[in-house]
Amino acid sequence: MSGIALAYRPLLDQWRGLLDTTWGLRPYACYVKVVTWPSAPPGNSGTGPTSVVVTPLLCDGGNVYARHLFGREVIASGGLYEDSDWKVGPLTPSYVGPHGLGGVTAGILDPPVSSGGGCCEVIYYLVGPGMADSVNGDAFKLVEADVHRPLSWYLLLRKTGQAL
Repeated sequence: MSGIALAYRPLLDQWRGLLDTTWGLRPYACYVKVVTWPSAPPGNSGTGPTSVVVTPLLCDGGNVYARHLFGREVIASGGLYEDSDWKVGPLTPSYVGPHGLGGVTAGILDPPVSSGGGCCEVIYYLVGPGMADSVNGDAFKLVEADVHRPLSWYLLLRKTGQAL
């Protein structure tokens, strides 16, 4: 992909970051936690995870936009969405800007599965007002990732009730 979409990704990411860092309009922090286990299913081997990596989802250093789905969206989905679902985004796709790499890569949103016979567990966390755990946030799983737009990606997350 080339042209105007790639040229404007750094500018969009900068403005999206300013919504949080300058104006404080993004109260929710979103994290992706990837836990690698030595065997499947997770936690079944009696041993702990082999690695735990927590990555924040950011727009130029600021929080991303997250909101609870509206009731009309849940009803109109025909059963795809639930009352506990949240929409996160827009996320700026990865780019090379004047200050280096920026944006979010698809590998962060959907990490590759480990190749050593184990399994990989991906948990999303939202921290902010209205969450049951105001310190660590609430756990979510990925329901849908809309990564087909050139300037904005969106995630649909469903609350799982797991603890951090």
